[in-house]
Amino acid sequence: MCFNRNIMSELLKNIDESIDRLLELGKETFEARPLCIYDLYCSAVLNKYVNLLRGFTQLMRDNNYIAAVPLVRVHLNLFLQLYASTLVSYGFDEFSKKIFKGRRIHNMKDSNGKLMKDKYLAKKFSKREGLGWMSVMYDEVGNGYAHYSNYIASSAHSFLEDEEKVMPIILSEDGFVSDAEKLETSIKINQITENMLAFINARKAQKKDYFINRTYKTITR
Repeated sequence: MCFNRNIMSELLKNIDESIDRLLELGKETFEARPLCIYDLYCSAVLNKYVNLLRGFTQLMRDNNYIAAVPLVRVHLNLFLQLYASTLVSYGFDEFSKKIFKGRRIHNMKDSNGKLMKDKYLAKKFSKREGLGWMSVMYDEVGNGYAHYSNYIASSAHSFLEDEEKVMPIILSEDGFVSDAEKLETSIKINQITENMLAFINARKAQKKDYFINRTYKTITR
């Protein structure tokens, strides 16, 4: 258990460092000229992502897993909002204009004519090497703690595990959640964040190439 907690501490520290990297990288990318509508779209998504990520680490340190775990799906959705922009047959700026005019990504189609619903995007991205867990995680988080069914089952199991043990029903911390479960959740948040960093890095390189050659290259799909 102590070993798990040490790993958790290091993992949360790593996420904190990723926040700093995202902020620095975002500043370098979106303050560089030329500035386009797609940059505004990316910066809006990244701003929300970073601030919620700060909330996640704080909640985990406060032993508030119940409040932290729904943020896994939120972070995944935010990343997928950027990923979706690479799947359409038209340009990034046109994609951004559609969003700013009120279009919903789940009502938009990719270059293959498929509606870009969250689950579809997660399944598509999870085909990349080492990311097979993403599609499964999406279903688990989306249908579990985010909607309280798994939370109720988990907490009830803890309360009833020992008939001789009396536990308060309302707890201020998440003592019924195992360290292993908390660690798994934090690892997945970290992996999503690493992909966010890779995406923004690719955008930075794309802008540099555009500045030099005055032509866009599509971020690797």
